[in-house]
Order: sequence, then structure tokens, then C-alpha cells
Amino acid sequence: MGLKITVSGVRGILNDGLNPDVILNMALAFGTFIGEGGRIVIGSDTRPHGRIVKDIAVSALCASGCSVIDLGIAPTPAVAFMVKHLEADGGIIISASHNDIEYNALKLLKKEGLFIDNEDANKIYNIYVNKSFKYASWNKVGKLSGIPGWKEIFVDSALNAFKPYIDLEKIRERDFKVAVDAVCGAGSVVNQIFFEKLGIKSVRYLNHDPEGAFPRKPEPVKENLIDLETELGSFEFDIAFVQDPDADRLGILTPQRLFHSEEITLPLAVKGILKFIDSPVVINIATSSLNDFIIGKRAKIIRTPVGEAHVAAMMKKEHSIIGGEGNGGVIFSPFHIGRDSYAGMILILNTMASSEKSLDKTIDNFPDHYMLKAKIRDKKLSDDFIIGLKEVFFKGKYRFDDGIYYRERELGNGTPSDFWFLIRESNTEPILRVQVEAPNEDAARVVYKRINNVL
Repeated sequence: MGLKITVSGVRGILNDGLNPDVILNMALAFGTFIGEGGRIVIGSDTRPHGRIVKDIAVSALCASGCSVIDLGIAPTPAVAFMVKHLEADGGIIISASHNDIEYNALKLLKKEGLFIDNEDANKIYNIYVNKSFKYASWNKVGKLSGIPGWKEIFVDSALNAFKPYIDLEKIRERDFKVAVDAVCGAGSVVNQIFFEKLGIKSVRYLNHDPEGAFPRKPEPVKENLIDLETELGSFEFDIAFVQDPDADRLGILTPQRLFHSEEITLPLAVKGILKFIDSPVVINIATSSLNDFIIGKRAKIIRTPVGEAHVAAMMKKEHSIIGGEGNGGVIFSPFHIGRDSYAGMILILNTMASSEKSLDKTIDNFPDHYMLKAKIRDKKLSDDFIIGLKEVFFKGKYRFDDGIYYRERELGNGTPSDFWFLIRESNTEPILRVQVEAPNEDAARVVYKRINNVL
């Protein structure tokens, strides 16, 4: 696999693209960008080669004159929060997130724990390509340190940030039976502290050995959770949470339905705090219109191009309380502006506590919807293709800032759009990625067939 350099950093298979010289030079570029005397927080997930990547990165950062605060194994949201909390100048998350275990990545954060934007990414990339690194003199190299108690700081700060928006006592009174699967990832080192401080007494911790290999493919999607569904059948639970290896995304399973699409995570998180929402809710254009149903007329919904950095930047601009993505990424800005499975868990438990219904029955009241995802090989977006689409789909509205997005709906009936689709070119393969959401599978497949016919 070739190396993939994106707005958030660099990713690849260790020693097969993501080689030591790449790691060294990217960290030197970031350290040069931050500048001598800068302070950088670093943390990693549990991949067995994380230590190799981190040691190289730390050496490069210190050589550039930056001091490094190493959290050790730490969830992505914890690294992002600690950058903000410590008023550091940046952060590096060593994690390939939901990718398979052979992958790793350096994901770059700026001040306030936000992912770098396009402008900063271009500056760092130019330093990297031109090798215009700046090295500190021998007596000004950076120092490496840790921060004892960061896990407690992270959890306590989260609970304090959420207190004005949730009913913590009601959550505790309901005495929910919870299961949480950390896929032996970074969540393993924080989850027990989190649930104990949250006051949830009945918690079953599954796949929580941070020294172990991932027990399955790490992305929390249905095909990877078959064994978990079987295991959940052996005990009672009210909700099961599933994290990815760096604990920024969250999936859920319920007693009756078991697996739910990650698209359900954000609507459930939003539902329990609707009365506090006095600013726009920000989601990306690939996120389910279930959010329209939940939010209704209570708030404006702003849809950004795909990517956490776009959502976070818009949330900051609009002073948005909550937003996120349909991949299970919940962003709650009073805590920090980044995807956070802990924000998702707190808010969904609050939604459960605010209703006497089971979570299955709450979800039963959501409108039917079906999300179709497909790949069309050896095709590209073209003017002719757009013209052809406009001849077939003409009743709704288009936007072209991130591929081709089209939405057609009946206004005023309070239900999700009749359908929408998104067509984007892949950055890594000669394919078009197509997403269609409609009220049911048949409707979604009809829309997809019409798109394919245009091609």
C-alpha cells in the first residue's frame, strides 16, 4: 500500500509506505511548523508498532526544539482535550483509527485540540517535501515528560462539561446494565475510570486488554460484530457500546435489534439535549437525515463537506453545541471540538434516562430509512455526467463543494428527505463512492440504478 497524506496527517502500513524516514520527516516538519519552544501532546492507540512510531516522532520533535508531553496509550479525544487543557501548541495522535492493525498514522492537531486545516496542512506538507526542517541547538532541544493523572483529569473535566446539559442523577438512578467493547484499543485504559465516575455500577468490559491484539477487524460495523452479537446473547444488558481502536467513534447494540448502523449514534445523542440547543447543529453531507427528524424545527442544521475538520471548523464558527458525523462521531463543543465516543456514551445514556421506554422502543419511533453505499469502478466525475444527472434528478437541490450532493424532499411534513445521494471520487482508488439514503431499501436501489444508468 502506498503512503496516504491527507489534511489530518500521514497514514500507511508500517515499513510498507509508512517507513521510519517518513515518520521522522513528518514529525520534523510538524515540529518546524510549531516552532522552537513549542509544547506538543502525544498519545497512541494499542497497535504493537505504536511504540516504534512514537519513539521516532518524539526524537524528531525534540530535535526541532519542541517539548513533548507523552500520555502513553490514550484515546484520540483524550489527546485532543489535553492539548486544549494544557494550552499546548499542538498534538500528535499515533493511530490509524478504524483501519486494520497493520496500519498506523500520525494525525496532527493544532491549538485547542483541533485537527489542522487545509492551510496549515499545506504549510506542513511543503516543509516535509522540501525538507526545510529547523533544528534546535544542542542546548535548546525539547524535553520529554508525562502528566500523571491525565485520565482522571480527562474524565472529571468531561463530567463537569456535561453537567449543565444532562441529568446525571437520573442516569445513576436508572441503574442501566451496560456492556462496552473497546476492541483492546485505547479506550481500554480509560473506560473503567469513566463508568465508575459516571456512577454506572453494572458494566461488563469486553475486549479490554490493551496489551492484546485486536480480536476482530476494528471498524465497528455489522460484519465485524457477529461474534459480539453472539456473546451479548449470554447476559442481560440495556445497551452495548462499541468503540474503535482510538475511541473517537461509537457504535451501539440493543437487546432486541442488536447491531445498529453508526448513523443512529448522533441522533440518539442529540435527542436528550434538544431543549438546550440554541445554535445550529453541524453535520456533514454524508450524514443521515434522521438528524432532521430528531431536531425538527428546534435548530438549524448546517451540512459541511465530508471530514471531521470541516465539521469542527463550522461548529466553532457557529458556536454550535453539538454536531458530528454519521460514522458514529459525536462532537460536543462545551467539552472539546472533536469526535468523542465518551461524549456519545454520556449523551445516549442521558437520552435513555429521559424516557421510560427501552432504547429499542425509542428507536422504533424513528422513521424508516436505508443507507446504501456502493463503489463504481473506473469512472470519474465529469461535466457530461453532471448534465446527465440533472436531466434525471431535477426536483431537488444540488451542491458541488464535495463531489455531487443532491437532495429531494417534501418540505413541511417533518419526515426525513425522500432521498439524497452523494457521489465522490476516491483519493486512493480509481472509483466513485456513492451513498444513497431513502425511506427503504427498494427506494434507495431505484435511485442508485438511475445514477448508474446515467454513467
